[in-house]
Amino acid sequence: MKVLFLDIGGVLTDLLPPEKRKVKDEAMDMLVKAKEKGYEIFVFITARSAPWVLRNLVPKLKKWNLFQNSIIYCENGAYRIEGEKLIFSKEAKSFLKIRKKLEKLVEEKLKQKGINATNASEKSEKIVQIRFVPSKNTSLDELAKACEEILESIKDVDTSNIKAEKTRHGVNIYPKSITKGDAAKDAEKLIAKRYGEEIVGDAFGDIIAIDKEMAWKSNIQWHHVEGLKLFIRKMAQLLDIHQESKEMLKLAGRGVKSQNSASM
Repeated sequence: MKVLFLDIGGVLTDLLPPEKRKVKDEAMDMLVKAKEKGYEIFVFITARSAPWVLRNLVPKLKKWNLFQNSIIYCENGAYRIEGEKLIFSKEAKSFLKIRKKLEKLVEEKLKQKGINATNASEKSEKIVQIRFVPSKNTSLDELAKACEEILESIKDVDTSNIKAEKTRHGVNIYPKSITKGDAAKDAEKLIAKRYGEEIVGDAFGDIIAIDKEMAWKSNIQWHHVEGLKLFIRKMAQLLDIHQESKEMLKLAGRGVKSQNSASM
C-alpha cells in the first residue's frame, strides 16, 4: 500500500509565520493527483494543534474527497484525530499531569534569566505542547538555549524526558518520546490493522531534524521541501506530471484557486 507522510506547515502552505499559514488548494490538487497515481493513504503529522487542523485542513480534505484516506496526528504525534475524538499517546497523557506546573516554572525562570519571550501556548491553541516565542531583542537561539538550561535545572518536576525543540519561529516543550517517527510507526500499525497490508511510500517535510523521522524505514523515501512551490515541483517529479505542475505553480504564485477547485 502506497502512503504519503506529510508535514503541513512549510509543505502544504507557504513559508510564512504560523498565524498566516493557510493550506492551499494547489496542495490539495496535488494530493488528488497522488491518489490517482496510486497513493492510497495520506498521513499528516504536524506540530499544529487539533483546533487549527479541524479549521484549516479537515474541511479541505473533505471537500477534495481525501478525508476518508487520511490519518492525522497533531503536535508532532502527541495525539491523533479520530472522528470527533482525540486519541492521546501515553506519553502525552503523562505530560498533561505536569504541564501547567512546568509551564509556570519555565515562564518564571525565563523572566529570572532576563529572556524576553511570550508564552504562545494559548494563542497557538496547544493542548499538549508548551510554546514560547522570542520577543524584544531576544533571538530564537537564545530562547532555545535558555529553555534547555531551565529544563535541566528544574527540580520540582521530573524533566528527564522533556525537550525544548526549536522550530522556525519558536520553542515547543514536550516529551522527548513524542516524535514524528513514532507517529509514523503508529500509523503503520493502524494501516496494517485496517487493511492487512505493508506500506511503501514517501515523506515530505521542511525541518530535517524533526520531519525526516517520518522516513524511518528504507522503503519510505525522504523529500526535503521548503514551501508549497517546492512541494509541487517535487511531487510533480515523483508523479511524472511536470506539465500540469507548471500551471499549479503559476496559480500558487498568484494566490489563485486552481481550475479543479473552482469546479468543485
